[in-house]
Amino acid sequence: MKKTYYVMTVVLSCLLLFNTVGSFNASAAGLQVTFTTNPTIVAPGTNGYIQVNLKSIGTAISSIDITASSWDPNTVIPQGNWEVDVGSLDNGESYSVIYEFKIPSNASPGLYQVLFEINGGNTIRQTAIVQVQDATVLDLTSVTPTSITIGVATTLLFNITNNGGVNLENILFTWK
Repeated sequence: MKKTYYVMTVVLSCLLLFNTVGSFNASAAGLQVTFTTNPTIVAPGTNGYIQVNLKSIGTAISSIDITASSWDPNTVIPQGNWEVDVGSLDNGESYSVIYEFKIPSNASPGLYQVLFEINGGNTIRQTAIVQVQDATVLDLTSVTPTSITIGVATTLLFNITNNGGVNLENILFTWK
């Protein structure tokens, strides 16, 4: 009788353990995470945001928490709450979270990382990249007229756009 009770206890314990471990892995594997940075290239002195898109694939996931941290908090400065409790997602359900940031006007151009830790049964760590451009970016947007005749004096109009995040003064434009 003791032997039967012991075997039955071991079998039930194994089934319970298998069910718990199986659910744990399925919820971790069933969460799809994607990022969108807007704007895709950020100018110094401007704001932007990272949109985190979550989707439950194959199973419901409960107690999802997201924490974000900038690897260079003096360049990618968090705005608002960067710790979000999403709650739960049913199978096939999606949810998006916005993380706002500010880039100071003296920021150096480069690629900056923001680390996201997503807890939903298991921890998923993913990194989003914020690209900061040079503050003094001028683009030639148009030239009028589009064609000229040799030997005829023509006035050319050049339109330039400041796509940087700072005001520019005393611009010297040369053309060869």
